[in-house]
Amino acid sequence: MKLTIISSITENERDTNSFLKDLTEQDTQDFEVILCLNKSTGTKKIFSIISEYSKFFGSRLKVIWNYKNQSVNYNIASAFRIAKGNYITIINSDTSLRKYYLLKMIEQATKYDVDVLEFKPRLIGSTRWKPKARIITNEPVKIANRPDVLAYTFPFILNKIFKKSLVQKCDKNWPEHSTDDKLAVTLNYQLMLLSKTYMYVDSRIKRDYFDLETWINPKTYFNNFKDVEKMFMNYESKIMHEYEYAKNYFFKVFLPGLITNISFISVRNLIHYKELNEKRSKKFINDLKLYIDKLQKSPEFKIFMDTNNYMLLKNTETDIIKNNIPVSKWRAILNELEE
Repeated sequence: MKLTIISSITENERDTNSFLKDLTEQDTQDFEVILCLNKSTGTKKIFSIISEYSKFFGSRLKVIWNYKNQSVNYNIASAFRIAKGNYITIINSDTSLRKYYLLKMIEQATKYDVDVLEFKPRLIGSTRWKPKARIITNEPVKIANRPDVLAYTFPFILNKIFKKSLVQKCDKNWPEHSTDDKLAVTLNYQLMLLSKTYMYVDSRIKRDYFDLETWINPKTYFNNFKDVEKMFMNYESKIMHEYEYAKNYFFKVFLPGLITNISFISVRNLIHYKELNEKRSKKFINDLKLYIDKLQKSPEFKIFMDTNNYMLLKNTETDIIKNNIPVSKWRAILNELEE
């Protein structure tokens, strides 16, 4: 079997039904799907939908059900252990799939046959983003020779295809992780650090959906990057320049743009969400702003700006990282990084 799809199932039954229906209509059926469910009020209805589609998929449809809520990391790790595909990717049930998506994934994964195949991401829904490439690889590269891959990989798991042999290594080196969300930041960097070969394909294969329930809580990521820092420090070669750049890109570029897009753009048209969202999102924004202000004033940040290999390059990213951009301008950050 060529591909394993790991999918976190939302509580929305329509999402689950649409997702499984899309899978039945793919141009190739050379894949399996592992659905990860946490206990919820809608579990019985979702199981009924899954049961109906199991008639089509047979043994290619597997379910991991947790009687209590587990982290994204935990669910994905559990799925890794039973995956049979040569390649593995994460596609959540709130994602709409065009008929050619999986065939294109399989073709690209087979063509390059690397530990990590990364493709251009696209975020839709509560936030919309079509980022330009952060790194160029004209052919598969060895990460030992291209550590810049670790600095410039997009900081989430959604736009990557992993070789099965890589995720098996991950299972053997599985640390205790802090809580994570659908971005799976910690797991993303763990897999990148375990990988030997890499390829970036500068084309979009799928779109990932962020809805109003996708809460972007900065405190989750503060803890994530403590875990990530330990991983980088334990790596076989010196790559702390890459870690520091990746961390500052995340907290000063990616997250401010993401959190304000999700917090303000979509909710203002939905009156019944407005009060709850604004209260919650303002707290998240304040938490991130306090973190950035403290970071900006630290002596470590001054050293980072003056000595980091990637900060010595002049581009839009480094310009944004250097400056303490006011909250009123955060929404424009992601636009500056689009094609």
